[in-house]
Amino acid sequence: MHDKRLVIIIGHYGSGKTEFAVNYAVKMKEIYENVSIADLDIVNPYFRSREKRDFFEERGIKLFDSSIRNTAVDLPALPAELMGVIENPKVAVICAKEKVTDKMQATLDAQILVDMYKEGQIKGCIVEGPFGLDNAISTEAAATKGVKGQVAGDADILLMPNIEAGNVMYKTLTYLADSKNAGIILGAKAPIVLTSRADSDEAKLYSILLGVICS
Repeated sequence: MHDKRLVIIIGHYGSGKTEFAVNYAVKMKEIYENVSIADLDIVNPYFRSREKRDFFEERGIKLFDSSIRNTAVDLPALPAELMGVIENPKVAVICAKEKVTDKMQATLDAQILVDMYKEGQIKGCIVEGPFGLDNAISTEAAATKGVKGQVAGDADILLMPNIEAGNVMYKTLTYLADSKNAGIILGAKAPIVLTSRADSDEAKLYSILLGVICS
């Protein structure tokens, strides 16, 4: 299944959207480490996801539902933690190894970025590193190597050490994983759309749209 990271399911009362969402989340958990389900159908619901909290927890799926825990009351009150899923992404600074060493400049750069985050110079995200690619996206790999932290095995953003590594990663995802891509440069007065000559019309369109969103 090739799906985007965020999926929104809508439908009329009793149309089965929650049942679909539950089964979809279970299937995604077989593929991805970090899966959450946010039930926004909390006024006169046909199915209360909070009544199945144990079901989700047993499968390692995080549930966001009404913050009012009284099962006899349905109020539009979602927990503040929900915004963290969208607004506070976890950034993994990728290197060839997980320990800082003066023999590998990328690890020193990673430490600088982490220190900047801790000092409050980088906001709106969680920055940790250095990470190997495996322990940035796999909790099993992180546990095996003893790599700990909020980002370990659960990264939302991968910051590559240089343009060569980033280029290889991007083309690997494109041609071997059939991923959807968009390319822009930030930091100028306006976003700069940057695509490969071999990119599809779809990728070019996505790049323009991403530039508009970030402008």
